[in-house]
Amino acid sequence: MRLWAIVALTASALGGQRLSDLSTIPIPMRRGDALILGFLGAWERWDDENRSVRKLALKLRSQGLHAETLSNHKRGVSLELIRKVLDANRNGRLSDKERSSVHIVLYGQSLGGLAVVKLARELEAMNVPVLLTVQIDSIGLTDVTIPKNVVQAANLHQQSRFSLRGQDVIRAADPNRTRIIETKQFEYSVLDPSDRPETWARRRLGGGHAQMEADPAVWEHVEDLILNALKGLQ
Repeated sequence: MRLWAIVALTASALGGQRLSDLSTIPIPMRRGDALILGFLGAWERWDDENRSVRKLALKLRSQGLHAETLSNHKRGVSLELIRKVLDANRNGRLSDKERSSVHIVLYGQSLGGLAVVKLARELEAMNVPVLLTVQIDSIGLTDVTIPKNVVQAANLHQQSRFSLRGQDVIRAADPNRTRIIETKQFEYSVLDPSDRPETWARRRLGGGHAQMEADPAVWEHVEDLILNALKGLQ
């Protein structure tokens, strides 16, 4: 089967993701509200409730927060959402006041961590600030430097042998504008039978990368980082 056919079948299986799929987010949002966007890894469906990125978004939503998830290859959808969320007068243009009207939080795992940094850079080009970015075992070659429109950034990773390894360091493009609040390494060796990735492939081939994605302690920590950032606004 040719590559283009494989890509087409994969996209079809994923079902694609459109702005209309993110109907839980009010458009536009009220000034001072927070928009929390989580990006899944690999080619995982944006609404796969077995994935920890999605589980966290649903938990945050149950607390009254505006949280959604996206496929890591759908940054165009996230940009469209952010533009509409900020455009209070619906005139199709963002004023300086509108650009800073909503507090944006971005988090992502694996390739989703790379998507977080790429989206933050795209928002920098639009002069839109980002309150917090959190990378969870971020995989990529361009996810080291955090752009200057990000206020706070955190990086969680593992360095297990025989596994994909997340980015172990991040740095601020402008340390006077961006604070790296945490770089934390998690340790994994043997899978805990009581809490392991649910598929054979993840158990046998995923190593520490898959273990970290399935580790509740990681996601409780990400939740704390997000809630603490939002608490600081009150």
